[in-house]
Amino acid sequence: MRPASAAVSRTAIVTGASKGIGLAISQRLVEDGYNLVGCARSAGETAAALKPLGARAIGVDADVTRAEQVQGVVDLAVERFGGLDVLVNNAGVYQRRTILEVDEDDWAEIMAINVTGVFLFSKAAARAMIDTATGERGGGRIVNIASVAGILSETDSAPYNASKAAVISLTRSLATDLASYDIASTCIAPGWVDTGIDPILETLDASQLRRLNPQGRAGTTQEIAHAVAAVCDPRAHYMNGAIVTVDGGQLAAAPEPT
Repeated sequence: MRPASAAVSRTAIVTGASKGIGLAISQRLVEDGYNLVGCARSAGETAAALKPLGARAIGVDADVTRAEQVQGVVDLAVERFGGLDVLVNNAGVYQRRTILEVDEDDWAEIMAINVTGVFLFSKAAARAMIDTATGERGGGRIVNIASVAGILSETDSAPYNASKAAVISLTRSLATDLASYDIASTCIAPGWVDTGIDPILETLDASQLRRLNPQGRAGTTQEIAHAVAAVCDPRAHYMNGAIVTVDGGQLAAAPEPT
């Protein structure tokens, strides 16, 4: 993705944009000058959450597992802002259950949102990036939000771990399949993040927090948003297929397999 000229403003789509990490990413990209289309499943909440960001941000309801709704979000971004430059696949769900407790419906829901949603949005967005590419607006960037759980595998979280490992693998496939179209793909893998909606973090005391990672704390949604903004910078476009961990050193401190 070549740096945009002064006459061309960049446009981004963020999924799961109504709260937590997705809302922080949306806020940061608008601050960086992007036009933004944010979507989430929550009825009406996305528009309300993004309204304070001003006229450059549009919030819509969409189910990332429904191809026609995904295409509708992409079409809206192109029609309203003239093209698409960045897709951030952030929408995801989490369930903490042992493998013996997970049923087929649980598994199917997590895989549909966390993996199929990334596939559907990436495919639709890539086609739009290719179709709207010009001398001033060429190529694009796809950023997938995974998790260190896709590398380390947290206990009692098999479907989530598997889904995030799939997102990491899919990111690498996107990087190789789309490079010839000047579309770079990157994966952000957060560690523990205080989203304000995580019941597990709320139960941890200070000593338990210190054991999360060498920094002894959970990350903030803004720190994840900063990482997304950095890899979206057109000057970082040679970063393709990378897995960027934002985890306070959790992965670095993990014991080596024996």
